[in-house]
Amino acid sequence: MEVFITHKTALQYWRTRSKTLAIPEQRQRGRKPPATPPKASVLLNSKIFGLSSPFEVTVCSENSKRTSSLFKSHFFPEVLPDRCLVDLGGGLLVASPELCFFQMASELPLIKLIELGYELCGSYTYALKTNVIEDESAEANRQADYNYNLITNKKRLAAFVAQMPGKHGKKNATRALQHIIDGSGSPMETILAMLLILPHNLGGYGLPQPEMNRRIDPKAAIKNDSSKQFYKCDLLWKDFNVAAEYDSNSHHSDGVNIADDSIKRGDLALSGIDVITVTSKQIYSAKECDKIARRVASKIGKRLQIKNPKFNLVCLELRNQLL
Repeated sequence: MEVFITHKTALQYWRTRSKTLAIPEQRQRGRKPPATPPKASVLLNSKIFGLSSPFEVTVCSENSKRTSSLFKSHFFPEVLPDRCLVDLGGGLLVASPELCFFQMASELPLIKLIELGYELCGSYTYALKTNVIEDESAEANRQADYNYNLITNKKRLAAFVAQMPGKHGKKNATRALQHIIDGSGSPMETILAMLLILPHNLGGYGLPQPEMNRRIDPKAAIKNDSSKQFYKCDLLWKDFNVAAEYDSNSHHSDGVNIADDSIKRGDLALSGIDVITVTSKQIYSAKECDKIARRVASKIGKRLQIKNPKFNLVCLELRNQLL
């Protein structure tokens, strides 16, 4: 019997993937979900995937839906599109990152869905902790981890959403896609990008979208003297030669890394890239974050004219959701 692992359980699976997994290609032809949920024994050993109960599965019979401490069943009576299920072997199929994003669009508020989109299209994830505490929730047993291969991108998400017209969650997913950028390397890079680029009505500063972690090759004039063959900028407004670099205290606390960051900024400056360094302390301070946004706006020649009288309240709400 096939089992369709979907929704939050599918998200848990992708968050527990190997770092070497690239965009998954073991995708299946479209098919209907099974008529009934699986037997409990089928998924009891699923901790090898970092999954926790209740396991969320999808069935095609509304009469077979059930919710218990072990299972939560979702109803979908139609044939799922091609390539939206990934075969794990043993009759287990998991929702692809694209299907997972679409399903979560029905459950998450817009801001959290945008944040999830950055994660799915980025090189970090909320991986299972090494020492799992049995009594803790699934969320409490996860922490940010870095340097993962990409498993999807914005183009793939958009293509999948486009073929699901009229389905619950499409409106939220479509709105979220307008604000997602490929390539984020950490949760704080995602938060910085969202604070800067989301429109005023969502609490952001409405700046143009940058590229994230784009490769920058030092100019020929300094290439031989450069410390590295290339660099990556956290946020880069290429047309304006302006970059914002998140300087994490937790990952740059030793002298070697601090020196490397200083050298990187110097090499980028010699290549014509104006680098603005942003710390977590600045991001957590609404006043300092406002200064960063205005500094970036000035560097790229954009006037910040916020006419929404409720902007401060909306901005506070955005910050509460992200921070």
